[in-house]
Amino acid sequence: MLPPHARARLRLRAGFPPKSAAPRPPGGSGWRRAWLLLSSLGWAPAALACAPASPPVAATGPGPEPAPPKCEAIDVARGEQAFVRAKPFLEHLKHEEHPKIEVFEQGVRDLEEAARNGHLEGQLRFGSIVFGFAFTDHAPEPADQKDYVRAFTFLRIAALRGHARVLSSFPGLDAKRLADLKLSEPLDTIPRGWLEQAFAKADAWMACAPAAAKTRYQAPPPEPEAPKLVKSDSGWTRAGDAEGPLLRVTERHDGGAAAKPPVTTAWLGALPAVHACYAEWLRRDPQATATLVVSVKLPPGHVDVAGAPDNALMSCSRSAFAAVKLPSDAERTARLEIALYPRALSAQELGDARDGAKVERWEADGSCWMIVSHPCAPNKMCMADTRVRVRCAAPE
Repeated sequence: MLPPHARARLRLRAGFPPKSAAPRPPGGSGWRRAWLLLSSLGWAPAALACAPASPPVAATGPGPEPAPPKCEAIDVARGEQAFVRAKPFLEHLKHEEHPKIEVFEQGVRDLEEAARNGHLEGQLRFGSIVFGFAFTDHAPEPADQKDYVRAFTFLRIAALRGHARVLSSFPGLDAKRLADLKLSEPLDTIPRGWLEQAFAKADAWMACAPAAAKTRYQAPPPEPEAPKLVKSDSGWTRAGDAEGPLLRVTERHDGGAAAKPPVTTAWLGALPAVHACYAEWLRRDPQATATLVVSVKLPPGHVDVAGAPDNALMSCSRSAFAAVKLPSDAERTARLEIALYPRALSAQELGDARDGAKVERWEADGSCWMIVSHPCAPNKMCMADTRVRVRCAAPE
């Protein structure tokens, strides 16, 4: 669940005053079933997914012809750009990391912009997060109406466009009439009038954006399988492919309280996934190369990954490193640089250690590092020793 301050700020952004938490209705098992049902969309609890609700009030008779909807311009490119901006925020939620207030607010704004401009995945994600925040916090209340209508508007649009994750969890959300939508307790506690508004808004959006509405859901490609890697004093390559793509750690630093294992050593567990991410990039650009810079300050523990020009590689790599469990019991910093080479033979040749220099071997990585001491004048600020990766000496 999102932290209380984030929930409160979302209410304020939606135009509602802050309030105290309302008690949940009786029947806790039903709410637990809802939690599991929402989780079936593949989201962590912080980003639970969508749900619709119960049948409408019966019509009392024929009414006047509805006025044509007032249409807003759809800018597909703007929607794509907004969703790209929201990806780091989605990674936070995917791994149950609580973002800062400003990160949460900006992430929701970016997702709403993406949704309004026709980004199908953005429509699902925006609706899921807004609905998940409201529904799992307390029973629906009148002050929540705007949140629910906003969420279900885009969840229904995603369903009408064939998004499989919505339809598999909530069959009927793409129904022509709200009366055809069947929901079980506790989702049927959502006022039907709110859903009527959402259905009407969603149908109006579809009528206003016929080109975007025709863009149907396509299942994403499967996640690249993480290969088995082997280490050498030159770097990491795929088992059985010593001349293929190579990952080489070129800098490492662990600061603050000692950890077992050190943070940089724990990060080595992400390299198979990173190698798979890099292989996907190489399929699109066979000569692609970059140096990833991974850093963290604990706590709170947000892992930052930078250094590559390819958005897909960056998103994939962030997921790989964010999945590594890090200690949070003391203040620590860590930094790791990883050079990516398309072929092992294209990697820069490592130098030899200077005669008499102290050399440390990092067993977990299979690498050797020369310790370089820097001259220091009396009573002056001195530079700490640094490590330089070198070729490991052959055993005598």
